[in-house]
Amino acid sequence: MLRDIVGGFWLALRRWRYSASVACICGMVTCVMALIFSDVLTQVEVLRGGANLRKAQAVVFTVFYPPGRVYEPSGETIAMLQHSIDSGGAYTSVVNNLAIDEPDAFGGVKTIAVVGQEAVKMFPSLGAGCQAPCVLRGASLSEEDAPVHFRGITFAHGGFFDRGAVWFDPKAAGLNLDSYQVLVFEPSQLVVFDEYEKEELISKTVLLNPTVGEIESFIRSVSQGSLYAIPSAVAQKQPERFDSVMVRAALYILALSAFSVLAVCVYGLVTREIISQEARAFFIRRLCGAPAQRLSVRILAFLSVSTLVVPLSACVVLWFVGPPVASGAKVMVGVVALAYVGFSVSAVRASRCEAGVV
Repeated sequence: MLRDIVGGFWLALRRWRYSASVACICGMVTCVMALIFSDVLTQVEVLRGGANLRKAQAVVFTVFYPPGRVYEPSGETIAMLQHSIDSGGAYTSVVNNLAIDEPDAFGGVKTIAVVGQEAVKMFPSLGAGCQAPCVLRGASLSEEDAPVHFRGITFAHGGFFDRGAVWFDPKAAGLNLDSYQVLVFEPSQLVVFDEYEKEELISKTVLLNPTVGEIESFIRSVSQGSLYAIPSAVAQKQPERFDSVMVRAALYILALSAFSVLAVCVYGLVTREIISQEARAFFIRRLCGAPAQRLSVRILAFLSVSTLVVPLSACVVLWFVGPPVASGAKVMVGVVALAYVGFSVSAVRASRCEAGVV
């Protein structure tokens, strides 16, 4: 059996031009398809996770910052935001600017600040909840339950997110939380944030079931500091964004599928040609008493070199890149395995016919 496996590898080595060409094509298609699938899977999770936001008629804001300086919200704006969060009518977050002047604040762990208990309630896919102030950790982080200390506040450990949990960011489609930790603040703790963080807190404010008057009051208050906010409803904007992503992904997938079909046809023809050229060797082995199973093993070993090695290696590399690319890599592992099974069945049948096996 081992001799037949080595023989299959040797066959691929002797036909290295064909094997290398097809393996490179399969590897490139696998990488691109994995990246597309990871984007689509993330958007699907965001749309599912944002269902509660759409039901709550959530309103987010596109902001225009004052030129040449950092926006500093007034005490009235902070008090208004705190009251809205306290009453369960809003939440906000700091995703990009948390402790940007303190690079060692969290020991290198990517961290998001969330103000408002409603934020955790809005995303059931997060799979964990805690009473502020607390910290929730991603599934890929070390399983430690130590509290986090930040600017005089102690955040108790509140649990871990389910793997694949996604955070909805008003300025982006979605953020995979597997390698993040989330600090959940009380509304009264808004005062601990610096000017950069407060600017982002205002821009990422999400109002839940707001009245027209509440929206106008918020816009009027932030405009006093030369920050101009344009409201938009999540129930309208999120599906539109999702549709555009899906259309773009569908076009990519169709183009790559057409290319993949062409590559499969070429690979099938090349495999048949190689088997036909090896027909004499297969027939002689069969006459000398080699079982049909050993002939099949030789073919399977040959196909594994040209069909599995490069694509699966690419999937492993993407898998270790981490989320969300890892999700697309997992899908492509299954696709590559199915393609190998299909090629194997076809090639084994062809080789048995050439060797005279009924």
